[in-house]
Amino acid sequence: MSELDALNAVLSAPAESTTSTQPQSQAQPAAETSPDKDSASTNPPVETQQTPPATEPKAAETKSDAPAQPEAETEETPEQIFTGTRQNQAFAQMRVQNKQLQDTIGKLGQIMGLPGNTPPDQLIPIVQQRLLEIEAKANNIPVELAQRLEQAEQQRQQQESEMLKNNAALAFQKVKDTYKLTQNQLIEFAQKLNESGKNPYQQPLDLMQEYRLLNFDALLEKARTEAAQEVLVRQQKAATQSSAPSKANGQTTEPLTKVSSINDLNKLLGGQ
Repeated sequence: MSELDALNAVLSAPAESTTSTQPQSQAQPAAETSPDKDSASTNPPVETQQTPPATEPKAAETKSDAPAQPEAETEETPEQIFTGTRQNQAFAQMRVQNKQLQDTIGKLGQIMGLPGNTPPDQLIPIVQQRLLEIEAKANNIPVELAQRLEQAEQQRQQQESEMLKNNAALAFQKVKDTYKLTQNQLIEFAQKLNESGKNPYQQPLDLMQEYRLLNFDALLEKARTEAAQEVLVRQQKAATQSSAPSKANGQTTEPLTKVSSINDLNKLLGGQ
C-alpha cells in the first residue's frame, strides 16, 4: 500500500500545479478590464487642459533690452544763435520805439513842407537826403562828395561785416575740428558766448582762446591724461629696447603737474 500511495502522490502532483496556475491566468484579464483603470485612461485630468501662460512680459523685456537711440545732431549753426538773438533784440526795440520814430519823421516831414499824410517809407529817403545836404554844407564840401563818402562808408561797413562773418565761421570750424566736438557741443559753446555778451560776428574774437577759457578744467584734465599716457608709452618702449636707459634720456619732464594757468595750457596744447 505504501508503494501505491507513493505512485498516486506522484501522479496527482502535476494536476495540482495546473490547477494552482489557473486562477492567476484568470486574474490577469480581470486586471486588464478593470473599469477604474479604463476610466482613468480615457478621461485625462482637468489639469492638463490649462491654458499656457501669457507671453506679454517677454515682449516687454525685449523692448527694454533694445539699445538707446543716439542723440540726433542739430542742424542749427552758430551764426543762427547770434543772428536770432540780434534780430529778437532789434524787433523788441523797434516795437518800443516804432511809435516815437513815426511821430518824429512825421514832424520832420511837416517842417520840410511835405504833406502830413506822406507814408513813413517815403519820408525816410527824403529826410536822409536833406540831412546829407545839411552835413555837406556844414563841412563846406559838395553834396555829391558827401554822398560818395556816405556810400563808401556803407561799403566799408558791409565789407567788415562780411569779413567778421567769414572769420567767425572758420574759427568755429577750427574749434570743432581741434577739440573733436559734435554739432550740439559747438552750438552749446556758441550759446555760452552769446550769454556772456560776446559776438564774433560783430567783433573780432579768438574763439580758440575763448573755448579754452570756458573749458579750462576739462581741457586740463584731458591734457594731463594724454601726457601721462604718452610718457608711459615712451617708458615702455625704452624698456623694451634696452635694459639700461641712457643718462641723456633718463630724465623725463612731466609738464602735466605744472599746468596751472591758461598760458601753461596753451603751451601744452601747442606742443611747446
